[in-house]
Order: sequence, then structure tokens, then C-alpha cells
Amino acid sequence: MSSELFAVIEEQGLIDGNEVNLQKIQELSKSEIIDFAYNTTEMTSSKHMSREKSVYAFSSSISLSGNVYPCSSLKCRLEKARNLAQFSALYSDRVYIDYFPSDYVNHVEKNDKIDLGSIQERLANDLAVLSYYRPLIEAGKIIPITHPHYCAHCLTKSFGDNADKRLKDIFPALQKRYREETVVTIEKRGKKYIVRVSASETLIEHGSTSYISNTVPYLENVPHILNELEAGKKVTLTSNDIKRINLDKELASHVHNNLVFELASTQTINTRFLTDRDLDIDSIKNILGDPTIDERNQLVQKYFNFLVPFVEDADPAELLKLRQSEGDAFIVFRKGLNQIIDEYKNQKDGFTENDAREIYGDIIEPKLAQLNDKVVIARKKLLKDTASKIVGWAGAISFGWYAGLLPTELATAATTLGLVKVIAELAEGTLNKSNVNSSIRDEPMYFLWKVKKKIEEAK
Repeated sequence: MSSELFAVIEEQGLIDGNEVNLQKIQELSKSEIIDFAYNTTEMTSSKHMSREKSVYAFSSSISLSGNVYPCSSLKCRLEKARNLAQFSALYSDRVYIDYFPSDYVNHVEKNDKIDLGSIQERLANDLAVLSYYRPLIEAGKIIPITHPHYCAHCLTKSFGDNADKRLKDIFPALQKRYREETVVTIEKRGKKYIVRVSASETLIEHGSTSYISNTVPYLENVPHILNELEAGKKVTLTSNDIKRINLDKELASHVHNNLVFELASTQTINTRFLTDRDLDIDSIKNILGDPTIDERNQLVQKYFNFLVPFVEDADPAELLKLRQSEGDAFIVFRKGLNQIIDEYKNQKDGFTENDAREIYGDIIEPKLAQLNDKVVIARKKLLKDTASKIVGWAGAISFGWYAGLLPTELATAATTLGLVKVIAELAEGTLNKSNVNSSIRDEPMYFLWKVKKKIEEAK
């Protein structure tokens, strides 16, 4: 399915390899973009997918996957995609992500006020993120999916009688928080409106967001603000103003959409919930009514770059290749990493970035250093053993040479290059054929050690 998806995208000339064709996208009409979304959304429908059996199959929240929410900046979206791709390559079996263009079908089609340039830019950025994921998508490690329309309340039935009520209570509570805990300002420059929203990072990514638009929905509900904007004033909205223009509902709906996507994924394809936002975790826990979320998986994803900091700039596709060639070692590593985190968590309450750094500095890094020491010792032993063999080879070659028993080609090489060089090449060949890593292959951190060496060699 993944190869078919990219085949369609390439067939329409929207990407070339992993490069987005901006010129082609700028030639598309709004209806053509919606048609593209329709066709590819059907291809990614979760109706075609089987239920997962792996405990390491996850469904990423919309925000974590690099979607336009909660930050539409392409740089930020690619940063999230990079983090998720590395997590996917070095920890999970599969990660399901929301197929970004599926949003056009509902959002763009029903909103005639969205200008063409905005939707073209959105498509270009969506394809840029998907192209970054492409090696992992084609390897079946990251899977874009689109869920059919599900009733959110129906999805909660398996979580107990009160789960539906808990879901109903979440949305108004979120709206209230967005009304009371955000600062919203609006100003008008020419024909454009500039809207800025700030709050704690729990509610708003980076603590603030802004957008420029031709319209502000429901602004007619607050005529006094319209008058002030037309007079060139910058207006700060009250909580009642935020409610009148439905901004509290819009902001809360993003969190709600995350919840519905996660509930649909866990119910239909049996994945485990994965997010980078505490607001999502709190909401999901409220719905489920019990701690069924695997907290360790959340911690590994959230602090992955602190647990293994040297992978930060590594190419996820290259990491995946190493994982494929060292499959058994990868499984041992993942189990070992989980044990380290579980043991650390049992010793204290909570888990922070500093805890992740401590795990690397106090546990993982020393283990990698120990593996280095073992390899050095193994190499020294190999050199010593090889040196003994060389002495024997030297005697054999010398005797064979003088006795006329040496093969012609080896005798010629010995005559031309000198006996010492032949012996040196024999020694080098012996070393190259020997597996000096065999002494550490069964160690839990062997796979991670290989990753580190691979990254160091690439620099």
C-alpha cells in the first residue's frame, strides 16, 4: 500500500524522489487538490488493515507525527517527524500516523473562504513530511492511515459504563481552560487579520501561536471588536469574546481530534497510544479510567534523544538498515533498554529529562565503554594469535620456497614483493576474516554499540 501511495503521488508529478515539486503544486486548483486527497485517503483507509499483535505497534498522536497541528511551521513539523522516525527505527515495530491530506476532504471542501495559496502551501508541506518518512513508510515501519468516521462515544464502550460520560466532560473542560488560560489578540493590517494566541506550553505548542487570515470566524458576533479593528486598534479578547468567536471550541477540537484518532486506532487496529503532549495523556487517562497506557513507551519516545543522544543527527533510514541486518541484537537491546528504564523508575517518583540524561550517563554510556574495552582486548588477543601463526607461515613459506613446493603464484609474489609483505598480507587477511565483535554480540547494548560505531564512521 505504501509503494502504491507514493506511486500515485509521483504519477501526478507532486514529488520527484523525495523532493517536492512546488511548481506542479502551484498549478493545482482547489478542486484538484481535494480530488487528490479523496483518492489517496481511500488508499490509506484503516478498513484495509489487520489488527496488530505486537505490543510495540503504536498509533502516534496527530501532533507527534508532524501534522499541521499544533505547529504549522515546516521546520517544526520536520523536527517532530525526525524524532518519531528515529524512535520508529530504533524502538517500535510499527507506528501508525494520521494521513495528513485526509483533513482536506472535510476541512477544505467545506470552507470556501480558505484561499488557494494556503491550501497549496499546506499540501507542499504535508508532502515534504511524508517524503521524509518515505524510507520507513516503504519499509512498513511507519504507516499512514485514515480512519472512517467513527462516533467518538461509541469508541468508548469497551472502557466501562462511565467512559462515555468522561469523554463528554473532557471537551467543555478543555474549552473552559482555553477561554480562561489563554491570551488572544487580534489586529487588522490592510485586508488581513493577525491573530496571536499565547498560553502555557501545556495548552499551546511553544507557548504561543499566530496566523494571518482574510477572515476571523464569527467575528460578527462581537461588533465592538470589529469597530476597534477597523479603527486600527490592536484588541485583546476577554474570555467571553473568545467564546463568542468559538476560538475556545476550535482550540479544544484539536485535542479532541487527537483523542478520537487514538481511540479509533486502539479499537480497530489494536495499537498502543503514543503522544508527546501531557494534555493528550491526561485526557486519554480520564477516558479510559485506568492506567492502561504503557507509560514506559511514552517516556522512551519523549526522551529518546536524551537516552541515546548520539542518534540525534543520524539518518533514520540508515539506522533501519542496521536494525534489519542485526535483527536479533535489536530485540535484545530493546529488552535491555526497557529493563534499565523500569529499574530506574522503581527507585523514584516521576521521570524527567534529567533522569533520561542520568540513565545515559550513569548506565548506558558506561556499558558502551565496557563493550569498547572488550573489543580492544579481543583484538589484542587476535593479534597475538595471528603473530604466532605468522611465524609458522614464515617457516612454511621459506621451506616451501627452497624445496620447490610453494605454488607458482605465491612464489612469484614472494619473489616480487618480498617475503615480509606476503606474510603481512596473510596476517591482514586473517584479521579481516575474524569476527572481533563476537565477544560482545550477546550483550544487551551490542546493537546500540553498533549504531554508535556506524554514526562515528559516517562523520
